[in-house]
Amino acid sequence: MNAILFDDDTRDNFLPLTATKALSDLRLGIFTLREKWERYLHLPFAVRTSDYLQEKYAPAQEGFYLAVNSSVLPTALLREKIKALLPEQGLRCGDCIVAFKSKQAIDNVLNCEILIDFTELETVERIEHMWDLFLKNAAQIKSDVALQHCKKANAQQLASCFVYGGDAVYFGEGVQAQGVFFNCADGPVVIDDGAMLMEGAMLRGPVYIGKDSTVKMGAKIYGGTTIGAKCTVGGEIKNSIFNDCSNKGHDGYMGNSVLGSFCNLGADTNASNMKNTLGEIKVWNMKISEMQASGQNFCGVFMGDYCRTAISTRLTCGTVIAVACHIFEHGAVPVFLPSFSYGLNAQMKMDHLHLANSRFASLKGEKYSAAEKNILNHLFESKTE
Repeated sequence: MNAILFDDDTRDNFLPLTATKALSDLRLGIFTLREKWERYLHLPFAVRTSDYLQEKYAPAQEGFYLAVNSSVLPTALLREKIKALLPEQGLRCGDCIVAFKSKQAIDNVLNCEILIDFTELETVERIEHMWDLFLKNAAQIKSDVALQHCKKANAQQLASCFVYGGDAVYFGEGVQAQGVFFNCADGPVVIDDGAMLMEGAMLRGPVYIGKDSTVKMGAKIYGGTTIGAKCTVGGEIKNSIFNDCSNKGHDGYMGNSVLGSFCNLGADTNASNMKNTLGEIKVWNMKISEMQASGQNFCGVFMGDYCRTAISTRLTCGTVIAVACHIFEHGAVPVFLPSFSYGLNAQMKMDHLHLANSRFASLKGEKYSAAEKNILNHLFESKTE
């Protein structure tokens, strides 16, 4: 069966995180949203997203297919409802088209409404705003454990470590962990293939550390935190998500935040997640270009791909930093920084940006692809924030 994850208008609520990738490529829990669906339905998924991003994704095959909304989180019950669909049947929850099957290629998902017989669902679990990512992350780590390949660490692997609590520590292949403190009282700690945890690191579950990532000496990683593949982290991190190939390698605090890929935070970069008044935090919504009430009293930073901060950068609660920003101001950064900002008052030169991105990708053992360059060029030329 040809399976597709499609982005609807919800994707725009996740800018700048989705300015350079489909919504289904964001991490939540242990996996990206696409990886979750592939494990639940045992199918490879193609992606349908905004046209300027489509170069990044292989086209869907012709013929009978299943389409699933990328903002919807898989559950065992929903999986069974989707598997039971017949051709030209679908599932809807309110205004959200959840999934449908069709024998026809439907490029515009809205066009399916005239063709598909929908069943109304009372509720589905989905993400609708950026803060939903860190709000749901702890629970998603717990539920994703059943889908991942890591095994419970044995006594020999944990001989030099201290483990407290009833839940488990899980190790992938080639994990290095000496002199680490694991607190699993509130959930598991999952360490994926090739990751290194240096001595003195403290991890309080539920936590996921991705493939080939490094947790530096004395790091303090609190529950609800996901560190993607090939990341380096240190200092203090709470209830936050790092997408792949990003660094916070030194001291400094980050809480209730989401970072894109290929970001680097300079030493002593700190991200506040609470107002002095303990009041509700507003977040810049790039879709409507105005501040939006988040309903959250704890909310940190949302940072797009390819962003870098200098040492001692201060980020206030609710800050949104768009794509490919280089920040080197020592004062507080504004609550919204447009894409391609160079400092606070200038703009990145694209040849310099591409060179820096290529160097950073090489540092991570990755290739800075033509598709990535084209996407950034499109954003720069169209002034899409």
